[in-house]
Amino acid sequence: MIQFLSKAFGIREGEGARALLMFTYIFLVISCLLIVKPVRNALFLENFSAADLPFAFILVAVAATFVSTIYNRMADRVRLNMLIGSSLGIIISNLLIFRAMLYFQYQPGWFIYGFYVWVAIFAAVSTSQFWILANYIFDVREAKRLFGFVGAGAISGGIFGGYLTNFAAPLIGTDNLLLVCVVFLGICVAILQKVWPMRQQDSQTEKKRQQRQMDRQKQVLHPLALLKNSRHLAYLAGIVAVGVVVANIVDFQYTALVEANIADKDARTAFFGFWLSTLSIVSLFFQLFLTGPILRSVGVGPSLFFLPLGILVGAVAILVNPALWTGVLIKVSEGSFKQSIHKAGLELLILPIPSQIKTQAKSLIDVLVDSLATGMGGLLLIFFTRSLGLDAGQISLIVIPLIVLWIVLVFRIRPEYVEAFRTAIEKRTIDLAEQSVNMRDASIYQSLLTILDGNNDRQIIYVLKLLENVNEKTFLPYLRKLLANPNEEIRCQALKMLTGFPDEDFSGEIRPLIVDPSSEIRTDAAYYLLSKAGSNSRYRVREELLAHQDYRTSGATLVALARLGDSHWEGQGELAFENLIKNYLGNIAEEKDDPAKKTYLKRQVARAIGIARKPRLYPVLNQLLADSNEGVRRAAVVGAGETENPEFAAALIPLLQEPRLRKPVREALANYGKPVIEQLNGYLQNGDGDIRFRGRLVRVLGQIGNQNAVDALARHVEARDPFLKDQIIRSLNRLHRNYPLLKMPVRELIPLIQSEIQQYYCLMVHADIHRALFAEEEGPREVAHARRLLIRALTEKREKGMERIFRLVGLCYPQEDIHNAYLGLTSTRSDLRANALEFLDNELSPTLKRGLMPLLEVPGEAEMLVLAKGQVGGEIETEIESLRRLLKSDDPWLGSCTLFLVGGLKMRDFEAEIRNLTASTSPVLSETAALAFRQLNGDPRV
Repeated sequence: MIQFLSKAFGIREGEGARALLMFTYIFLVISCLLIVKPVRNALFLENFSAADLPFAFILVAVAATFVSTIYNRMADRVRLNMLIGSSLGIIISNLLIFRAMLYFQYQPGWFIYGFYVWVAIFAAVSTSQFWILANYIFDVREAKRLFGFVGAGAISGGIFGGYLTNFAAPLIGTDNLLLVCVVFLGICVAILQKVWPMRQQDSQTEKKRQQRQMDRQKQVLHPLALLKNSRHLAYLAGIVAVGVVVANIVDFQYTALVEANIADKDARTAFFGFWLSTLSIVSLFFQLFLTGPILRSVGVGPSLFFLPLGILVGAVAILVNPALWTGVLIKVSEGSFKQSIHKAGLELLILPIPSQIKTQAKSLIDVLVDSLATGMGGLLLIFFTRSLGLDAGQISLIVIPLIVLWIVLVFRIRPEYVEAFRTAIEKRTIDLAEQSVNMRDASIYQSLLTILDGNNDRQIIYVLKLLENVNEKTFLPYLRKLLANPNEEIRCQALKMLTGFPDEDFSGEIRPLIVDPSSEIRTDAAYYLLSKAGSNSRYRVREELLAHQDYRTSGATLVALARLGDSHWEGQGELAFENLIKNYLGNIAEEKDDPAKKTYLKRQVARAIGIARKPRLYPVLNQLLADSNEGVRRAAVVGAGETENPEFAAALIPLLQEPRLRKPVREALANYGKPVIEQLNGYLQNGDGDIRFRGRLVRVLGQIGNQNAVDALARHVEARDPFLKDQIIRSLNRLHRNYPLLKMPVRELIPLIQSEIQQYYCLMVHADIHRALFAEEEGPREVAHARRLLIRALTEKREKGMERIFRLVGLCYPQEDIHNAYLGLTSTRSDLRANALEFLDNELSPTLKRGLMPLLEVPGEAEMLVLAKGQVGGEIETEIESLRRLLKSDDPWLGSCTLFLVGGLKMRDFEAEIRNLTASTSPVLSETAALAFRQLNGDPRV
């Protein structure tokens, strides 16, 4: 089963469980949706008539807007898994309440309308939550490959749910179908608990994508400004709005004709369920066999005509003969085209919208435009059915002019779309990280081909990345030509794209690239040639490449063989690759004449072992980690990280001391995730270790997107050393920013924030005492210099203290908001400062407000000093008290500046403190203490 899924859908090792669980999740959710919709419709018609549907449409529009607002606020404050789990719990409890009310035959009008609205909200929330969850479970690269398979679960659920309703409604009754949904959603809760720990927390790509999304949301435009600034977006909103109004009218006509022709409630439920599933099958057929060819042949503009013209045919049929079959005809025309050709066309229309406003634009269309149009559809139906008395057939007279308006908008948007796409390519505003483009639109083909045939390297690279997963043979001649492009990145990307055509063989064009200057291209070329070699020629091709006169080609082949894995060695024994590596190492050992060759081949061996993940070869990797050449050690570090085997942690951690290896070592250790956290924590708990080294360990923890890493950092957040404390807080900030779902230790942070605020006040009082003394200083120049240095150190520590306070507060609240408030407070603009204060006053908890707001609200330095003295009390009033407190500081630099002043003043009252500090573990503190001690005793060496 797994092998079939792997071949059919590109599911790789380690992805099968997640993909199947998410497939099952959306399958069950959509099945439930296809069950409750027929139940809703049947119950509504049993208690009311189709003529009352417009009121339900209006209620749906109002409720959707209200629920969307509340839900978005909750989404900002609650972890995603808790939000989805709570939503599922509420939905299940609601279904049980609905079933109980139906069992006791308590069906007042408000309940029927409420259930109708509830189903619409359930449809929107549950499907939206699933795709948000999917974006956390899969990183961007996985999403590109797996969303097709996962999405098939939705289609399958649509087919299964409706037919299950058709079969089960006459057997168990309409009301009991709600219990089936309870079971299905209960399974979804279990799947959520199982799949959530599997999410890709450590994905660097996902981390960068989240950061980009946060950056985009800083600037928010008014919806009307969005429409005014973009005719393309305005026409798109118009098409969606008209489509929603027409869909509501079609739904009214279809429901009215079912009411007129089928009397029994269970029979209506079965009928609705049968045709909902049939619509899913027709949509699937169109999606698989018609959507692609139509978009490729006629483009996005003409493809948008299918839905309105299909509805027009059904509307005319109902106008002429308002029978059940014409109602089914218009519903099939609307539903099948809407979920296939039209949906694909709309996705392409959204594509060229600039990334910085795309999220807001989609929200505008999905929420505001959809809700307004739903309400407008209801109002139109009320007017024409209640006031003018039109029946289901005559309502087509409204549909026809709306279809004409729809078609006019489609004609208008096509040139705007083409122009917007050209501009997006020129300005590179399409976000490549979100999703590779499904280039099925004939209207933009020529623009892309022109760029690929041009000389603008930046645009060529951009388009190649845009087409990364597009297996369209139209581009093949251009990709072949680009293999000889002077630009290395273009050659590399063209080669990668050609590997996406498994039925084609480009070995002849790719063979020259095995001697390309780029190591990556050489490796990709060797990989391609080896993968294309048949069973009869595989040995010959491998030996030819391994024995190539250019040792760089031989090394690249070794890495390519590691990437190919055991499938390449089929029939040659389990140890074939290990034996190759050992023979290779023997040849390297014999190399005496060319040190560069020896070093290069060692690096390739390290890369190959890391990719192959063969435990028998790990001792070789350990040897390479201790190699005398830094480049070899770097490659071995990368290889050790790629193995994802934490047994290398013990060898890697000491390498953090080497400046040029720190970055790859951090990345390798972070790649191990949870298993390495306890080892890092053990080093941190060793208080005698080098403080800089411990700070580097903290940075590693800050790159592991795991709750255990947060907990480990939280245990040391009150570290006495200011450097280590600062590194811990920064690492927690990094985790909070990049992985916002991780839970920060808020309860432990509140006392720390209060302590930092008190320390800020103390630093201010210290600085004031020494400024006053400096102004009156009449002693030696050296003393004045020492006091000036201490004042500067106190001022710098105070500024850093304020930054640290806001970093800590940023761990308790949305970090972006707190950072913006900090920027506003430090701005010279009074309006920004006032806005920041107002925001904090509304956002902070009462405990934090009591401590922080007085400090921020004081108008000037003099008033702040009065406040500081009031907070500190009488603890620091004289120079002696100040100096004694500062000498006890945990900050080595502040203590050193104090010692420098005490020594200059020759204050023998501090002789005991100075003598103790000469034994400090801080070099700067012990050396300054020794200097001060000599000054006290008049040592001439000073």
